[in-house]
Amino acid sequence: MSSDNNVKSISDAKVKKSNKSKKNLGITIGSIIILILSAITFIFVPTMVKTASTGEALVFGKYNGEKIEYKTGTFFTNAVNSYANQYQQMGYELTQWDYYTLFNQAFQTTVINMAFADEVKKSGYKVPEQLVDRNMLRYFLDTNGNYSAKIFRDTPDSTKIAYRKSVEEELIYDRYFTDVFGDQFSVYYGLSDSVYGIKSSSKETDLVKEMNSKTRGFDMVSFSTGDFPKEEAASFGKANTDLFVKYDLSAVTVSDEATANSIKKQLDSNEVTFADAVANLSAQYYTNGEGKVTNSYAYQLKNMLTSDASVAAITSMKAGDVSDVIQTANGYAIFRCDNAATQPDFNDSGFADVAYNYMTIYEAGIIEDYFNEQASRFSIAAASLGFDEAASVYGVEVQSIDPFALNYGNSALVNGLDSSVSVLASAQTNEDFLKTAFSLKENEISSPIVMDGNIVVLKMTGETLSSAEDLAILDNESVVRAQFMNYDTSAAQSAVLNSGKVENNVFSVFLENML
Repeated sequence: MSSDNNVKSISDAKVKKSNKSKKNLGITIGSIIILILSAITFIFVPTMVKTASTGEALVFGKYNGEKIEYKTGTFFTNAVNSYANQYQQMGYELTQWDYYTLFNQAFQTTVINMAFADEVKKSGYKVPEQLVDRNMLRYFLDTNGNYSAKIFRDTPDSTKIAYRKSVEEELIYDRYFTDVFGDQFSVYYGLSDSVYGIKSSSKETDLVKEMNSKTRGFDMVSFSTGDFPKEEAASFGKANTDLFVKYDLSAVTVSDEATANSIKKQLDSNEVTFADAVANLSAQYYTNGEGKVTNSYAYQLKNMLTSDASVAAITSMKAGDVSDVIQTANGYAIFRCDNAATQPDFNDSGFADVAYNYMTIYEAGIIEDYFNEQASRFSIAAASLGFDEAASVYGVEVQSIDPFALNYGNSALVNGLDSSVSVLASAQTNEDFLKTAFSLKENEISSPIVMDGNIVVLKMTGETLSSAEDLAILDNESVVRAQFMNYDTSAAQSAVLNSGKVENNVFSVFLENML
């Protein structure tokens, strides 16, 4: 397998899939790939400041009990280097979080390579020496593409050994990939390949054509839960004033009870002032640098404390009172009441914002119900006034949705929903949306559908039979087989990465050692 077919460009990940037309169907051969590691030299990633002087290899996880280490010569390190080189050759300046993505991508590639290599070894297959020799020639070519004995002689033995190891890993991977999924070159160019890979029936292509045979277009209006009226939020706040009483508190917070008890004794005996305890002894959970509790509405205190008794003890304090040691959701605290509690001011314009923020976290259902009712009223009005007229009355915009087929997950082989419509970003996997949309008759108006912070109403504008031209791409066997191969490899990748054999510590190791 050539390096062109094996190496997946990072730029592919930056190109969003288009589902608007099968005429522009993109083909990605082999979504599980091995890196052809042309750059063997070790590149020390600049963010690795904490372990630069230790010389110890960082272990980013394991596969089947075997460590995946970041040190010179490992497949994982070479994968990191290869991905970094690709980014840099495209002119990207990498941030720390770009490096995290890069390390995680390299980890996944390493795991897949290890899994495939294990299966090949179980079969007893060994890479022929002559095959390795032949594939190593590419490292010693001159500018005209011819083998150069001089380049070979001038290449250090250590580099040749690294090249050989890389080639062997590539060929082992290639053996598994070709046996299980088929020969990528043959599939891409539509050549006969009856020996290798999972076979696909012509009935599969017929099914895909059938799925593409009809598309439906829609008009849509949406009601955003982010537009919840302030007066409604204020009304909720007035009906639940006890939630929005604000307490003026300071606190000394620590992680363990013994330390908290020790500080409490010092405060009681006047060995230390509360201000000094805040400045020198507090871990500052829930407080700012001056010890003031930053989230001190009644509902926030209930989340901070672990019992109703603790809430009652804190909220009943008078100005100047200091509490006993109180367990919190994160450690232990000693509270001081600095001033009397403040009742909510209904005339303050900020009160509605406070109530709304509370509702988005704890009473999102009330907001959703409000817009469900609005959308239901719109549906009724649209049935009598017409969709556009009702939209004008309710102050919402009508959006036209390009025709698409019933296509859960937006398969690349089937006309899919235009995902650039932000309201419908998750519609391709929303069963309620798809069932509703494809149950409507022409010009029928739907009931409200909940869509990630939006409530939408659809009108089915018409159903279109696909033309022969629209389906012509599916007559191209190489296109269909290539996409089927991508599905197979994607499924295999998910199975490997989600298996119990994988221990992925990339995030924690990166966070601890590279930021």
